[in-house]
Amino acid sequence: MGRLSLLCMRRPLACIAVWVALGVLSLLAVPRLAVEGLPTLQVPVLRVITLYPQTPPEAVEREITIPLENALSSVAGITRIESVAKLGITRTTLHLRIGSSSYRAAFRVREQIDALYPSFPHGAAKPVVLSSELSRRPAAVLGVLPDGELSFTELSSITRDQVLPLLAAMPQFSQVRLRAYRESELHIRLVDRLLGAAEFGPEQIADRVNGALRPYALGSIEQDGRRHMVRIAPEADSPEALASLPVQAALGLGQLGVVELGETALDEFFLVDAEPGLGIELYAAPGVGEIRAVAALMSELPALEQRFAGRLQLRVVDEAGSALWGAIVSVVAALCIGVVVAFLVLLPSFRRPALALLPAAALPATLVAVLPLLEALGVSINLITLSGFVVGLGMVFDNAIMVTDRLISLPGFSPEAGAEAIAELGAGLFAATATTMIVLLPVLALRGTLGLLFGEAALVMLLLPPASLLAAVTLVPALYLLLLRNSPEVQVLSPVVVPVVLPVSLRLPGRLAGRLPGRLPGRLPGRLPGRLPGRLPAFSRTRVRRVHGAVVLLISSLGLVLVMSRVPRETLPQSPGLGYELQVRFPAGTGVELTSSRLQRLYRQFILNPELEPLYARGGVGSKDTEARSGTVEAQNTARLLFQARPDIDLVGLERSVRLKFPDAYIEARPRPNQVAAALSSLGEHAAFLQAQTREELAWATSSLSSFGFAQSGFTTASPGVELSLQAAALSNSGSSPAPVIGALQFIGEGQHIADIRLKGRERPVRVFLEPARLLSGSEAFQTTINRLELLELFLSSGPRSLNLLGSLEAVESADALYRSNRQPALPVPQPVIQELEQLEAPAGTVLFMPEREHSASTASEIGVAAAAAILLILLLLSAVFESPRQAVLVLGATVPCAAAALSAVWLAGGSINLGVGLGLIMLFGNAVNTTILPAALLQRSGGNRSPADAVRELGRGILFSTLSTAAALLPALVAGLRFPGIHSYTALPLFAGLLMGTPLSLLVFLAFSKQVSPTTADLTTQECTAE
Repeated sequence: MGRLSLLCMRRPLACIAVWVALGVLSLLAVPRLAVEGLPTLQVPVLRVITLYPQTPPEAVEREITIPLENALSSVAGITRIESVAKLGITRTTLHLRIGSSSYRAAFRVREQIDALYPSFPHGAAKPVVLSSELSRRPAAVLGVLPDGELSFTELSSITRDQVLPLLAAMPQFSQVRLRAYRESELHIRLVDRLLGAAEFGPEQIADRVNGALRPYALGSIEQDGRRHMVRIAPEADSPEALASLPVQAALGLGQLGVVELGETALDEFFLVDAEPGLGIELYAAPGVGEIRAVAALMSELPALEQRFAGRLQLRVVDEAGSALWGAIVSVVAALCIGVVVAFLVLLPSFRRPALALLPAAALPATLVAVLPLLEALGVSINLITLSGFVVGLGMVFDNAIMVTDRLISLPGFSPEAGAEAIAELGAGLFAATATTMIVLLPVLALRGTLGLLFGEAALVMLLLPPASLLAAVTLVPALYLLLLRNSPEVQVLSPVVVPVVLPVSLRLPGRLAGRLPGRLPGRLPGRLPGRLPGRLPAFSRTRVRRVHGAVVLLISSLGLVLVMSRVPRETLPQSPGLGYELQVRFPAGTGVELTSSRLQRLYRQFILNPELEPLYARGGVGSKDTEARSGTVEAQNTARLLFQARPDIDLVGLERSVRLKFPDAYIEARPRPNQVAAALSSLGEHAAFLQAQTREELAWATSSLSSFGFAQSGFTTASPGVELSLQAAALSNSGSSPAPVIGALQFIGEGQHIADIRLKGRERPVRVFLEPARLLSGSEAFQTTINRLELLELFLSSGPRSLNLLGSLEAVESADALYRSNRQPALPVPQPVIQELEQLEAPAGTVLFMPEREHSASTASEIGVAAAAAILLILLLLSAVFESPRQAVLVLGATVPCAAAALSAVWLAGGSINLGVGLGLIMLFGNAVNTTILPAALLQRSGGNRSPADAVRELGRGILFSTLSTAAALLPALVAGLRFPGIHSYTALPLFAGLLMGTPLSLLVFLAFSKQVSPTTADLTTQECTAE
């Protein structure tokens, strides 16, 4: 490292030219970087399409779908398989594990298909494998409305055939989806009078039409090792042929009614400003980013509107560009302000402002070295990577500050003397840089969505330290030689900065060690009582220091354990939402069908109500989850209405939802901040009307079921209280038993707040009623009940495999304890909400106001494993750097005060231990190790010529500058987090507090327990020769 610095000081212009060339390369790489709000979370998906023409769905499923699923289920990396078998075609969707390679999985899938295809029947085409990566959220959503006399079918046809190809041709989008469109279908309207005369019933007509429209598989014939399916072609393949279909001798279907083309019934709908329309979802292409994709769409939208004027209207319902761009601007502003504040902190610390420019020059040099690497690795500029820059900004100055401090402290500067001074710091700088990189390696190993999200921030912070070290040992010495070689010696610290910023100066331990012990005994006898001087000599200098260090370690350790037990834990920090969700649900046992008209009616009555309009925004997407197999569609009877917040609504700090309960129906939404009481009051006023409408729908369903021949039908009104409906859809499968769920319900029923538990319906929805009088108590027993209910919901929603865990009450109790130990405790219900609850009449307007929570025990364990791995790797590094294991353990032990200070700040701020805070603690651990590893390395290199106090005193100014600059760079991130909480603010808080409050204590522990290194034999020989 010293030789490289010597070369740069002898050829300073060449060194600067190399960095300028890197800057040009960085300028060329920046335009190619994708700019988006969040990292592109791609879900690898493989689609396998198999054609088997003119074959009914049952035969397609039996001959193609089931064998294909059985063969592909053995492919590694597949988490879920979904298949849809229709007339002449089967589609199989393979969902891969997040982070896995879709290309490798596609290769293995093709291998399985090659082995399976010879057993397919004759006429079946070879399955085609399509690889795609679906983004989790669209970059933009367009609404399409008719502009004229277009029917919904014509609007769907124009949008699908003309608008979608134009949007799909844009290179900024990888996928375009059409929502809520209608297609043509055959409608048959029969005349009752004609049916009575022909002595035909609707059932017989339906059977005759069904038989005429579908082919039949009579069997198969095997020839030359291949099976050939024997089929009967359909009798009718057009409306005219169907109208002439004979249903009786000389009596065609057209003579009994009307056969005409109509529109398909909607299983989803899309509202644009309260009007039915179509939805177009546009997903950004990989490498483009949502912001640039939205910008390209906005520039192209006027031309599209002009082209289709008079036929349809295009409106932007949702776009991720504006909100995410504002968030990025706030983070970039925090980054720029952090640079300015760090420079202002360094400026008064030297006599000449030019000296502060030397460490500041490391920032652009580091950026020009890192940005091309990010472009080569395919990393985009987003909130996560920018947060990594914000948090890692302070580390950029550390190495440059230490090098600058050593250069200006030289009594006589020369390139050789400067290289020798940098060489003395080489081992410490290298170890400090390696420490910061090593602590981030376990974060890169996190799997799943969290690994994709926070891995990019860790990658940025992993690239910054080596780039800053390279700039510190090359560019800083070259600039110092050109600008300041003839300047007077500058090594005086400004007397104003230290006592104001740090309560304990980092130079104070060195002064106490080097000066005060020699003067203290001489001054004390004249000022202290007479018996004290006789006792003071009994305390040696080493014993007093070790006592101080032991006290600091003991207090820090106890505080760390206490704070760890009190700070709540969660997976992700609570962040403001960007939209709302209105959920309407009818359990399957009621027989209510969620048609488009009913959903639109509910939407208008609730969201677009004039009194609720100021509280919520208009527009949104509605969909009904469906599952198709063998040509049949089974509705899950759940609808979601998504709608955005109004632009003037501030969502920061609002993470609660309001649930309005009707008989077997739910409407869920979020109110605006500071208008919770108004929202609850409005909900209560309109609850009776909505409940009456729900009764009408249930009455309609009852009459319909009776007309269809069902023996029993009807509905019941829920008793006063809050109803929690947990859909146990997995129990509807053949062979499933409700016994595990009943056992779990018995365990949950031990709670005092349970009024009634029922398990009924074809899909056995679990219905739990809570007594309203006890809901407002806020007792611990009620929270335990909620915890157990959420635990049951978690198990029921994860499929039949998890139901096996509920086989015994012991398993439920252990799982419940594990679940409650890894989740954030519930917030108490606010008093104004309680008052509003008491004023509402049950059962129509009973509202449960509860906070939303994130929980994941597996993720918490992954974070703990990452932290343990970081500590182990650092211990191995320190063991390799230091000759004595005692020094390695001492450097690690000195980090305890920093960790205690950081977690105390998180606790006092009302935060939680989440992944963002965990990343900050890992970064703090690396910085705390760097604080003591530099004097320890210098102490070892000196070979006994320096005492620990001398090493700290020589490096104290550099450590002080590094701590101040890092803390100053993090301060704007903390301020910005008050407005837009993000990973930068959650990570910066423990790092900021740990550096300011823990660094002086860490140095105190180091001085208390470190020993002066004994010189080796070679060093003693050198000293004797020098003395002679």
